[in-house]
Amino acid sequence: MPFYELFVNPETMEAILGKEMPDRVSTVEFYYRAGYDYVPAWPELEMVRGSLIDRSQGYPIRDWATFERYHWPDSSSIGFSEFETLRPLLPDGMKIIAQTGASSRPRSSWWATKGSAICWSTTLLFKTQTLIAADDLRKYVLPRHKKLVEIIHGAGKPCILHSCERYGGRIAVLGGFDVHRLCRSDETAVREYTRLLVAELGVSGAYALGSGNSIPPYVPQRNYLAMLDEGWKARDK
Repeated sequence: MPFYELFVNPETMEAILGKEMPDRVSTVEFYYRAGYDYVPAWPELEMVRGSLIDRSQGYPIRDWATFERYHWPDSSSIGFSEFETLRPLLPDGMKIIAQTGASSRPRSSWWATKGSAICWSTTLLFKTQTLIAADDLRKYVLPRHKKLVEIIHGAGKPCILHSCERYGGRIAVLGGFDVHRLCRSDETAVREYTRLLVAELGVSGAYALGSGNSIPPYVPQRNYLAMLDEGWKARDK
C-alpha cells in the first residue's frame, strides 16, 4: 500500500521527528521514515502572487487589463537546484515527484525531465458543479491538459493530476481521505475509515493512501499517524 500526499507541512514533520527542518532537503528523512517512496520538489519560480490567506494584500491579476500586463516567467528564469541537491541524498528506491501548477501555455518540456513523475495541480469542480461551464472546460481547459500529458509522457514519466475531484476507470486514485474528516474524527473513526478506503479502493491495486489534498498544520498529528499506521498494516498483509 503506497502513500501519497501533495505535501506534508513542515510543522507536522518537525513535531513528529522532534527536530527542526530548515529546508526542503531536510524533509527526506521524514518522508522516508513515514513510508513514502518519494519526496516532492518544486522548481524555483519567481512570480508575483496574491495571498491565499490574506486577501487584503490584493491580487496581481484582477481583470483582462492586468492579465495582459502581467509578466509571465519563461523557462530560462526557472531554477532546479532543489532537484539536484535532493537526488544524491535519496535512499535506494526513493524518487522525486516534481510539483508544478497547470500551465495555460504548455510549450516546452523543461520540467518534465527533472522528477521521476510530474504532478500538476488544478481544480475543475466546486461542490455540485464545475467552476466554469462544461463546454468551456472542453474547449479551453482539457486540450491544455491533454498537451501537458503528452509532454510528460513524451519524456517517459508518469503524470499525476492533483485535482479536488473524484474520478474512476483507467486511472489510479491517490488519497481520498477528506481533510475535514481527518481533522474532525477521533482516532478510532480515522482507523475505521482508512481500512474502508484500503478495502474498497485498494482492491484494484491502483490506489495510494493519503488525504484528499495535503497535511496542513491543523490536522491532528494522532489522526495523521493513525491513517499511516493502518496503511503500514495493509502493507504487512
